[in-house]
Amino acid sequence: MTGHQFLIFMYVFFSQFAALFIRGIDKDENLIPYKSNSKIINFVMYEILGFILCIPFVLLLLGVNLLMAFQVIEDSPL
Repeated sequence: MTGHQFLIFMYVFFSQFAALFIRGIDKDENLIPYKSNSKIINFVMYEILGFILCIPFVLLLLGVNLLMAFQVIEDSPL
């Protein structure tokens, strides 16, 4: 698994937990901007919020990934 695949996997993985967390604390559905009687639309709204909340975490992972890549380049015998 490459670094980019790992980042995408972690982003999707943690955004699912974020969506579950938001859904758990939002009993009155006040956090979603568009209320609907459709469970599917509400589910999609929570998923979008989960993706938005995980952006800083993914940027942190990307930064660590880049730092590790530059460290490998510096330690290279070439």
